[in-house]
Amino acid sequence: MEKEVKKEEKEEIKPEEIKPEENKTKFSTAAIIILVLIIIGFAAYIAYDKGYIFKEKDKKEQSTPVEKDNKDKKENKTVEPTSGEAKEIDLDDSRFIGIYKKLEKYTYSMNRENGYKSFSDKDLATIAIKNFKESDFEKTSDKDKENGNTYYKFKGDTIVKHLKNYFKSDVTINKEKISDLFVATNVNFDGSGMQIKSYDKENDEYKVTFGGIGGTSGPSPKITARKIISAEKKEDGSIKVVEKAIYYTSTTFNDDMYFNIYSDPSNNYNIDGKHFKVANVTNEKIDVSDYSDKASTITHIFKLDKETGDYYFASSVIK
Repeated sequence: MEKEVKKEEKEEIKPEEIKPEENKTKFSTAAIIILVLIIIGFAAYIAYDKGYIFKEKDKKEQSTPVEKDNKDKKENKTVEPTSGEAKEIDLDDSRFIGIYKKLEKYTYSMNRENGYKSFSDKDLATIAIKNFKESDFEKTSDKDKENGNTYYKFKGDTIVKHLKNYFKSDVTINKEKISDLFVATNVNFDGSGMQIKSYDKENDEYKVTFGGIGGTSGPSPKITARKIISAEKKEDGSIKVVEKAIYYTSTTFNDDMYFNIYSDPSNNYNIDGKHFKVANVTNEKIDVSDYSDKASTITHIFKLDKETGDYYFASSVIK
């Protein structure tokens, strides 16, 4: 009987003896779960940081300033500069290109560092009159006794009005110094060559006639003697335009044409020579791009007239 009681005591299950093992198992399971979550989170962070996940969304929503700047330039959008920087603009920006084209004949071979004051009175009058319209003239009943051409007249202030499209609004001109000017115009009454015959200072009025302007020149190669290479808006609001230019002389002898190409407007530095056959010369070309390292650099400055809100020609220097 005593032995049986001892056996039952051995088989009796006591809860307090198994509890520590259960707690240990639960703790280990929780720790494993937490560790797995940490590993998954860390792996996800690395994948995100490297751009393996959410890649397209991030590119759309979090483009860097440099990426956005490059994108804007490719799409020809205006990109404002940071303080102290110049901003590149189109090489044919409308704020300067019209003025540049009207004055390019006058900035090709001579410095114009003092704006309109660098031009002669006849230069200024020619620039203006080439842009006259028919409405700027008044037909008279008088005729020139020498050739029978009809007299037309226009007001002297019309010259100044047209010059304001290219120069600052305070431009002036000595009207009496252009009384013998001959210039080709955009209008054509008895021809497009306009000859000033007289100036009436009291009434500020010119009397002119129209006639022929001569013949045309012979065949020539395609010549690109100058080319704009950069344009930028400066921090002070002015626009700086830089171009390259070459200069040349030509001689025709029988069936041959000879060109000498120079790097400067004074033709002191010869950089190349070309020989073409007259019969094929229109298929030939001379291009400043082939001499960009030796060509002259012409720098133009256009400034903003705060009174009118328009840009005007300020200077042009050849180096």
